[in-house]
Amino acid sequence: MKNIKKIITIAAIAVIVIIIWGIFVKKEEVMDNIETGEEKSVENIDIFKDYYDKAKEKVNSLTLEEKIGQLFLVRYPNENANDILKEYKFAGYLFFEKDFKEKTQEQVKKEIEELQKNANIPLFIAADEEGGKVVRVSSNQNLANEKFKSASELYNIGGFEKIKEDTIEKSKVLYNLRNKFKFSTCC
Repeated sequence: MKNIKKIITIAAIAVIVIIIWGIFVKKEEVMDNIETGEEKSVENIDIFKDYYDKAKEKVNSLTLEEKIGQLFLVRYPNENANDILKEYKFAGYLFFEKDFKEKTQEQVKKEIEELQKNANIPLFIAADEEGGKVVRVSSNQNLANEKFKSASELYNIGGFEKIKEDTIEKSKVLYNLRNKFKFSTCC
């Protein structure tokens, strides 16, 4: 736990440095905009227009501790995952091969749902699934028929078309592991 507190303290310092740096950069950007008459802001980017106000409201409602926690996607712990999540309010967990070992699709979904229920902010749940030597999910035959091959192996077998087929298959496997838990108080 001491290491986690040290990491959070370092992150807090980093965030403060970034904010201070951002203020100076923003000041220069504002001055440049005044000189050129050009206005640039996230609010003007169409892709965000439907979500900007909600996101801004959500961020403004977070405590400093929650904002710092949202900077971290951390290794899924062996035990007490919900307690750690409640204390540090991480953005999400990164799962490794052992976290999927011998589990069924339903067990993984239930585990993710339990984590989401204990989070104030919807979690990112991540896993490396590159294929070849890096297989987390597909190392478990309950979740995938076989381990995914590396991109170079796939290319040698069938070029970019084979990589595309594999990517679609990986996406289906990972998509089926998502939980369908919905937050009633968020977003």
